[in-house]
This record gives sequence, structure tokens and C-alpha cells, in this order.
Amino acid sequence: MPILTGSNQYAIGPGRVIVDSIAFSEQGGAKSYVGTIAIPAGSVVVNVVVHNSVLWTNGTSASIVIGDDDDANGYVEATDLKSAPTADTNGAGQGLSTLLSLGASCGVYKGGAGKYCATAKTLTATVTTGAGAQTDGRTRVEVFYVFPGASQTPVGV
Repeated sequence: MPILTGSNQYAIGPGRVIVDSIAFSEQGGAKSYVGTIAIPAGSVVVNVVVHNSVLWTNGTSASIVIGDDDDANGYVEATDLKSAPTADTNGAGQGLSTLLSLGASCGVYKGGAGKYCATAKTLTATVTTGAGAQTDGRTRVEVFYVFPGASQTPVGV
């Protein structure tokens, strides 16, 4: 299965921090993998993190772009998954982070303020690969957003 998604929610004050994730798995050949996360109206996207657990080995190219309805690469501009972010094989936290502005390819939404979504948005992560039969690459995208006014009971932890 090339794309998996999941969600965890944590209570904080009058709202929740929700962590949604998309996992990409290289399948070989020229492909476009698309994963989406629905961001509810009134939420603030506070961080988008990209982790490579295994670098992609596609013969020609493998890149990721992350954006939303307003800007297709607003969170992460085209980033080569064959070399960056460095593979995070031991959980040491290697990766791109829009909150911390880590990585040269963080998009216009980078920085600590987050992005307020007055209307519902769809965050889209797209991995595009060139020709090649390799199936090694593994990348996880984690999206942290605050949904104010929701129940204070943790859900799905």
C-alpha cells in the first residue's frame, strides 16, 4: 500500500492539537502519489514535518511538494527525497519542519505563527517520481493543527 493516513488528537486548554499523518512508500516506476488531510474551518496549522525513514532510490527523481487550496507549495517547496531530508533511522528528529523553519525548502507558511484557516482547507502532499524500478523510499508527513473549541477529552490516543 503506497499511501497510509492516520490521526491522533490531544486535549490542550479549550481545544485540541490534532496530529494527522500521511505515509508514502516508493512503488517503483514513474508515479505521482497524493495524500490529503482535511483541515476544519477555524483551525490553525502550526507545523508540517517531513521525515524520511529511508531515502528514495528512484533512478531519476523523487520529490515532494506540500500545500493547500491557497498555495500548492505553501508548506514545502519541491524537495528531493533522494537526498533530503536526511534519513531518520533512529528517531533523532531529522526532517523538515515549517514551525522551526528547518530545511531550505520550507514554503511561505514557515515560521512559528502557523496558518489560520478561516474556511476548511485540504492540505495536499504530492510525491512525484521519475522512471525506475526501485521500491526503497519511505516518507512520513505529519501535520499538527489546533482545532479550538473542541472537546477536552483526548480522542484516539
